[in-house]
Amino acid sequence: MNAASGSDGVSTRIREAHEADAGVLSGLARRTYVDAFASSMRAGDLAAHLDRQLSAERVLAMLREDVFLLAFEAEALAGFAQLGDARVDAAHLDAAVAPRPGDQEIRRLYVLAERQGRGIGTRLLEAALAHRRVAPDADVYLDVWRRNAAARRLYERHGFERAGERPFDVASGEATGVDVILVRRAPSRRARPVERS
Repeated sequence: MNAASGSDGVSTRIREAHEADAGVLSGLARRTYVDAFASSMRAGDLAAHLDRQLSAERVLAMLREDVFLLAFEAEALAGFAQLGDARVDAAHLDAAVAPRPGDQEIRRLYVLAERQGRGIGTRLLEAALAHRRVAPDADVYLDVWRRNAAARRLYERHGFERAGERPFDVASGEATGVDVILVRRAPSRRARPVERS
């Protein structure tokens, strides 16, 4: 899809995932999720989430519906982004925000812990926003853990603004945190807020 060099001179290549990538993508997704959230969840809830949401079978099903972009650094898989039709629950959005048909959602964007700080997340985000699936008049949504200040700054630098909040519930039913919902408005929608119908 594209290639760029980071500040350390290491080349990052991004390509779209295929169904044959489901196993390796599941492994990467599970590893990055554990790195990001293991300290904030009970072991049973973490295991249930990994089995329900990030198994190879589940990732294969998601590959048939969404676009996954894979980032490779020096030919090693370093991160991924998942992009699909917006499925944001309007009950968690501010009054002036409402997804419309054609709007997109970045459902996941993760980089291996040892590869963070090299611009890979930025390149994945930019590749997702430039993907053919994102029409010029589409808003793009995502949610981010409220405590992840670095990711929030990255998204804000790319034009994302707060659109709401939602609790993050785990398998036990416990809310382990709050995710901030962000939206990047299409240029045609930035002039005035979108009213709910």
